[in-house]
Amino acid sequence: MNALLGVVGSDDSSATSTGDADPTAASPAANAGTIRDTTWSALQNELLVYYEPDEKALDNFNPKMIPEPPLLHIANRVLLVGDNPGVEQSYLDAAREWYAATTEHSTQDRAKATLDAWAEHHTGGLIKSSGIEITEDTRLVLQNALLFAAKWASPFDANDTTEQDFTLADGSTVTARLMHEDFFLPYVQGEAGRPCACSTPRAAVERFWT
Repeated sequence: MNALLGVVGSDDSSATSTGDADPTAASPAANAGTIRDTTWSALQNELLVYYEPDEKALDNFNPKMIPEPPLLHIANRVLLVGDNPGVEQSYLDAAREWYAATTEHSTQDRAKATLDAWAEHHTGGLIKSSGIEITEDTRLVLQNALLFAAKWASPFDANDTTEQDFTLADGSTVTARLMHEDFFLPYVQGEAGRPCACSTPRAAVERFWT
């Protein structure tokens, strides 16, 4: 295998709800959400330092022909569904600020097709449809896609592939063809001696991700 191709697509749908909770009160869930937002925003910005986003690169993307230079595409969207989704502007502003998410609107009957088209486009055609099923209660859908395609920093030697035992989740073993390669990387240890971070040259990122 001489290239790395990764694609992640996710959807999350929300419906309106009623309750007596104080929207201004801080909660553990809210604090966790803030940490998540700032972490993802920092990670996304760091990735984009090395890879300039180019949506045109998706038009002729072929997963069997990995592009040079590497392709990194990140997209986020809030899709409002129906005539009156009732979503506060502050929510949409936060999605744009932390996730660079666009906001679009769709009628109920066109929402599924709109979701599918977005998923297919932003994953270079690798994901053909959204996993979300639109119901009469659907008010908004959050969509996220990350597509990464790059050649290996150094091609893997197929002769280093051997048949070995592979342990399944139930404890049983099967025979599988496994890839092997040894190399050394500096790392930082966390609590209990567990490695928590590795330092790799930029050219070796593709290898490290495996």
